[in-house]
Amino acid sequence: MEYTLESRLDGDILRLVITGRVTTKEAARELVERIIRAIAEAGVVRVLFDVRGVTERLDLGDTFFHVREAPRLASPLRKAVLEAPEHAGYARFFQTTAGNAGLDVKTFFAEDAALDWLRGDADLTEAAN
Repeated sequence: MEYTLESRLDGDILRLVITGRVTTKEAARELVERIIRAIAEAGVVRVLFDVRGVTERLDLGDTFFHVREAPRLASPLRKAVLEAPEHAGYARFFQTTAGNAGLDVKTFFAEDAALDWLRGDADLTEAAN
């Protein structure tokens, strides 16, 4: 495995920290399965994906198809991706592609902004119960 996935609860937010290389479709599929399990085990509706430590990623073509093939992350999850500013182009592409595939996700470059957005809708907790 060329990547690591660390999960921890930060109040009512599940923080998933991904580091390393996610360069193959197989690794990306495995990562998604691990993420789905972590979310189910945590029982939360707010998830922060911190991918600032990902050093290599799927290329844009593979990302486009992977987002469409990946299992849907259950609604009413509120999902934020925390990305490094040097990957702004990739982050915009991912957010647009995910949105077009029906996944509700928002990308951020500042952790405080991502956390504020995640905590911004009190109705999410009620929707999950």
